[in-house]
Amino acid sequence: MTAAAPPGILVDRIGVRLGRREILREVTLTAAAGQITYLLGRNGAGKSTLLRAIAGIVPLSSGSISVNGGEAARAARPLAEIGTHLH
Repeated sequence: MTAAAPPGILVDRIGVRLGRREILREVTLTAAAGQITYLLGRNGAGKSTLLRAIAGIVPLSSGSISVNGGEAARAARPLAEIGTHLH
């Protein structure tokens, strides 16, 4: 018996805080490699924040993100702290 392939992206109980506001709380998402995954939700539900957390643009306050079975590398200073003046 062979082991199942790890998911392309595994978001495990992440949280994101911006200042004193809790934006995401214990979000879990599995997205298989090679398949299309979509997010649906009302305005303000946290879809964009989740994608920014996965991309490393906003820092996680809790949880972890794995890519292809390995822990995703996180920048020491997320882009949100550095600024968006990249040209």
